[in-house]
Amino acid sequence: MPILISKISGRKIILRNSEDIIGATKYADNKFTAYLVFFLKLLFYNFSDGIITNSSKSKESLDKIVIKKKTKLIFNPYLKKIDKSKKIPKKKYLLSVGRLCKQKNQKIIIEAFSIFLQKYPNYKLILIGHGPDEKRLKNFCKKLNIKRNVIFKGWIKNPKNFYLNSKALLFPSLYEGLPNTLIDAINYNLPCISSKCSGAEDILTKKFGLFVPHDDPKFLAKKIEFVINNYRNVNLDILKIKKKLNRFLIKRQTSKYLSYCQDVLK
Repeated sequence: MPILISKISGRKIILRNSEDIIGATKYADNKFTAYLVFFLKLLFYNFSDGIITNSSKSKESLDKIVIKKKTKLIFNPYLKKIDKSKKIPKKKYLLSVGRLCKQKNQKIIIEAFSIFLQKYPNYKLILIGHGPDEKRLKNFCKKLNIKRNVIFKGWIKNPKNFYLNSKALLFPSLYEGLPNTLIDAINYNLPCISSKCSGAEDILTKKFGLFVPHDDPKFLAKKIEFVINNYRNVNLDILKIKKKLNRFLIKRQTSKYLSYCQDVLK
């Protein structure tokens, strides 16, 4: 509708697309709605004057359906500052942060954690977030007989302490735009094990990121064990990744937004 109004009124319009549209369509719960949205984007996005997207993979998806010159990659203006908190002793926690839903893929996390527990029974899995899959995931923990080791914390406004106290973040998401959860984790020096969802390689880098398939709990369990057994080296890589987090600072990225908009609107 805004695109139509802009064209009728003779005004320019710049859109912002915040997710991998192909991944979002492929893994959607409601396929009919997802394909309808995809068709509408295919139909109308080419009438825009510019499209800002927030990750390399999202841009690749957009470039398949719109004129390439219209898409512009600008990372999220998310961080106020780079955290310089002193390191604190880690607890035997593994962390998941995100809405409890199909997209975030917590079922694979729980299944991998149950495998990991066979060698490391003193660990806890902490899941932060609410969502439609909460009951199903709790029942799955009961089925695997790991209920005592899995803590559902619900939604937490500021989960900073959980990032600081945990050993690793588990993030096998099916699709994303640019996951702020990974930015937060790196900002708080927390190793991340992630799928190659949209934005993950932009944040974690291809060289130092720890990546897993989104559908292989055994592989994820082995990767968790690798992190625990190689924690010093993994943390050195985290510091290298963190040096590039200034790409997500609010001041730097908002200036790019303004500059791009001014260029398009000229």
